[in-house]
Amino acid sequence: GEVMGIIKKGNPILEKPCEYVKGAGYKTKLNKFLIRSVPLREKGVGIAANQVGLTDRICTIKLNNGRWITMLNPTIILINLNNNGTIKSTEGCLSIGEKEYTVKRYTEIIVEFYDMNFQPQTLDLYGSEAIIAQHEIDHLNGILISDIDAQKRIAELTH
Repeated sequence: GEVMGIIKKGNPILEKPCEYVKGAGYKTKLNKFLIRSVPLREKGVGIAANQVGLTDRICTIKLNNGRWITMLNPTIILINLNNNGTIKSTEGCLSIGEKEYTVKRYTEIIVEFYDMNFQPQTLDLYGSEAIIAQHEIDHLNGILISDIDAQKRIAELTH
């Protein structure tokens, strides 16, 4: 079948927070996400469900070792273990196109999520991996890097 493209800025699905996935029936939602997102992986380093037309809280990121990790219901639970603070990150987005934006990101985060077997996992991410995860979790919260108040909202969402 036809490979679905990435949903572009202007589509309201990108501006709405995604819904938490429940254990019952999670496989159907996960499979739908994988069918739509896997063919698009070569285009970038992360994909969120709303970028492929789904409203579920699922995203996938490419780790430095080349492996992709798919996260259901990801939540940032801790930031800056060593007070590394924040960096200004210049990022592009598959939903926006060529234009890049500078946003504030944490250099280290801990993410809690459910894996593809719906088992709870915790991941400590640094540097580029932490940045990609924050970018994708923003998508799941209805935030784009082009939002005027993105930096303010990013700061408020982490707790």
